[in-house]
Amino acid sequence: MGNSSKTIIFWILILGTAVALYSAVRSIGAEARRAPSTVQIEYSVMTVAPSTDLRSLLDNKGNEGWELASPVVNNGTTTALIFKRARK
Repeated sequence: MGNSSKTIIFWILILGTAVALYSAVRSIGAEARRAPSTVQIEYSVMTVAPSTDLRSLLDNKGNEGWELASPVVNNGTTTALIFKRARK
């Protein structure tokens, strides 16, 4: 291997190292700039009786800002509803 080929390989390695370090520093900087999540969620569990009017219950909770997250199903019947909303 000649002197010029050693010089070329040296500069290619330096360039590769510089690119790797630049991408690593850039990814770390992107992580630092990301805003932390400050939205907190609160949940409400409402039990459902067989005689409950679900339409009016859902309308009332929706007017209060609640969103249906999940029904609780036990033996094929809905026994409760879980609502969620962003904490104020």
